[in-house]
Amino acid sequence: MKLRTLSTIIICFAFVLFTKPGFCLPADVTDISDNKYFTAVHQELARAEKSVTVAMYLISTNLFTPESLQNILLNDLIAAKQRGLTVKVYLDKSAQPPDKNNFAYDLLLQAGIDVRFVSPGLCLHDKLIIIDDKIVISGSANWTYSALKNNSENSDLIRSAEYAKIKLAKIARLRTLNNQPQDPAFSRHLKVPSSFLRDPHFSSLIVNRSQTTLFDLYLFLLKTSQDLGVSQFSANYKDIALAIGRSPENPNTINKINKFLKKLANDYKLIGAEFKYGTPTVIKLFSPVQVSSFNIPYAYWDYGWDKKLSLPAKFIYLVNLYEQENSQTKPWWSLSRRRISEEFHVSEVTVTNGMRELEKLQIVDVLRSKLVVKGRPYNDRPVNCYLLKSLPSPESIKQGWETLEASYGKEPVNLGRKLAAFIDQDNDYQVVEKFIHLVDTYGYDWVEGAVKTTAKLAVQNPARNVFYVEGILKNWSE
Repeated sequence: MKLRTLSTIIICFAFVLFTKPGFCLPADVTDISDNKYFTAVHQELARAEKSVTVAMYLISTNLFTPESLQNILLNDLIAAKQRGLTVKVYLDKSAQPPDKNNFAYDLLLQAGIDVRFVSPGLCLHDKLIIIDDKIVISGSANWTYSALKNNSENSDLIRSAEYAKIKLAKIARLRTLNNQPQDPAFSRHLKVPSSFLRDPHFSSLIVNRSQTTLFDLYLFLLKTSQDLGVSQFSANYKDIALAIGRSPENPNTINKINKFLKKLANDYKLIGAEFKYGTPTVIKLFSPVQVSSFNIPYAYWDYGWDKKLSLPAKFIYLVNLYEQENSQTKPWWSLSRRRISEEFHVSEVTVTNGMRELEKLQIVDVLRSKLVVKGRPYNDRPVNCYLLKSLPSPESIKQGWETLEASYGKEPVNLGRKLAAFIDQDNDYQVVEKFIHLVDTYGYDWVEGAVKTTAKLAVQNPARNVFYVEGILKNWSE
């Protein structure tokens, strides 16, 4: 589509700021309103040579619309990054619901782009793009389906290095939620053979037999082997005891550990173990047939999640790690519950319980699609999409709740968590905070009644959330 460019004009900008006079800048201006916007932005991003900076109120998209115009523009930013350009993206955190921009954030962060949320308390309502320090695209259009396909939107493409400089300076003044430096617990990873998950004779068999200790023991031995840099080493019974939750002081602990080692050696052929009286037990790791591998962050052990999670949740956590590393839509991945069950050789109950526990603990985000046809069974809708998040440290969890309590008080936070627990979201700070506000507006009894109604919805129903609770309350109050 050929865009009609206006001749060079003088644009006058007047600021009502005390008595400071306005100023004028020379610029080439092109009207790219309505359906011309996407084509213009798409072309300019493809032609970018040096840098791209985006400040956007709303980028509403998800994996269920891979060919959407919003996704194409996101892929343009990723392609620019891959070409070596400096790409920065600023997103609003005040949009409702508050996680509206999370998909775009996660996708761009995974691609190595410097993406940040503007600090709470400030609504970033910009729809601004600056390219190569000389092109400014500004107007009313968010990157949403409605804005790019249906709405009447006003947008301009302005070629002016001086104007771009002014806009970049404005963006630079934004206060943002800084991306925290990577914790050392995430800089180190345990390399695990994929066959440990995929072969029906290994981890899935351990899970199906509910042998939690063997699951923990093998991963610990694998980690010890990697830390020492050898495949054969002497057993340290004290370290093994602590790793599997046994008391090193108990006189029966060594005998029990030896039984577990023999099971790994004889039943699963994952290790070799030499037991000689009066000499240290020698352990040798046998790597399963290794076509590929996946990585477990040391945070899994350092933060104590190997002790906190149930066996189904531990196994499904590993499945998430494996699938995320191999996904074509990183950082998200998707498979049906039945496919996960079949490919990893565990029951659908194990998949459901493990994933639900991880979601409840804020370790996995689940993106559930809406029904294509209203009234049809939920099994007829597209499969869920999953995003594995960084494991939170005990310190960060404690700090999160202390921050909330400092703002609202301990009792309101406890009540908010109690209400959020009805829909399995009592570990989500934002959901708990939303319930606190709902209680302030409607009273505890009303909110409790609305959330109990919502809790009756199927767990897989995408409407089972705090905003559905709010909708019920609004209807009751009318």
